Parts: sequence; structure tokens; C-alpha cells
Amino acid sequence: MKFLKEGFSSPTLDNDEQYILLVESMVNSVDNNAIGKIIKTPSSYIFRISTSDVVYVNSLISSINELNTFVKISLNWAKSCKKNGTLSFTIPIFV
Repeated sequence: MKFLKEGFSSPTLDNDEQYILLVESMVNSVDNNAIGKIIKTPSSYIFRISTSDVVYVNSLISSINELNTFVKISLNWAKSCKKNGTLSFTIPIFV
């Protein structure tokens, strides 16, 4: 899986790019057929991940939470992630 990126007009900071690669690897380890999209806004990154099957949702949520706890980044999860199989979370950008 590779994330489609939207709103990335300037070069991405090294730390941001490394984080995105970590999330891609984490998603690939759980669901290789997932589809992902990252939208960069002036104040945040919005991640949307559509799983290939609803079975992977709980594992992905757990893995993404573990990763973000490890790197000390707080997430804002969208509601109804488990219901439709599409995970959506926001990470604020601090400049």
C-alpha cells in the first residue's frame, strides 16, 4: 500500500516523511490491500485508510495507536471507524 497524497505542494519535512513511512509500514503489516490517503491542511494531516476487509479494522486501530504512543503523537480518531471499515484520524501540525 502506498498513500495517495493531497495538498503536499512543498517538500515534506524529514520527520513528517519518516512518520508517513512508518504508518505505511504498519498498515502493510496488517492489511497489504488497504488503500490510504493523506490530506495536508495548514493545521493538520488527515489520514484515511480503507481496509480490504472489516476484519482488519481492530488490528489496524491497535497498531496505529501503539505506533503513536511510541512516538508520543496524539491522534484524533473520527467516529464510526469500525462500522464502515474506513479509518480516519487527524494529527495536528505544530510549526
